[in-house]
Amino acid sequence: MSSNTQKTTTTVDPALLEQCGCKRERLSNACHYSFQDLYRAKCAALGQAGDDAADACAALYKRDRDAINDTVREWAEAAGWETEMHRGSDGQEYRAFAPEAPS
Repeated sequence: MSSNTQKTTTTVDPALLEQCGCKRERLSNACHYSFQDLYRAKCAALGQAGDDAADACAALYKRDRDAINDTVREWAEAAGWETEMHRGSDGQEYRAFAPEAPS
């Protein structure tokens, strides 16, 4: 794991975690991390403050699914995080992310 990896997580509703399909995948811990966690980790890896995480994520939510997945891939690469594609309950493909897969 990269020394720049930020492992602080945003609190996630336990009921949502229980519904998450990620637990069947390699990155079974992906639902424990938010876009803001990923953005802050990317900023930390690049030596940036990341204080604008809420604004960056608000802009991200306005994009289409493919653009969001591309941005997540870029942020994860910069942060040294892992990603993989997951199919959501709505049938769409989502790029899941976490600092590392659980052992």
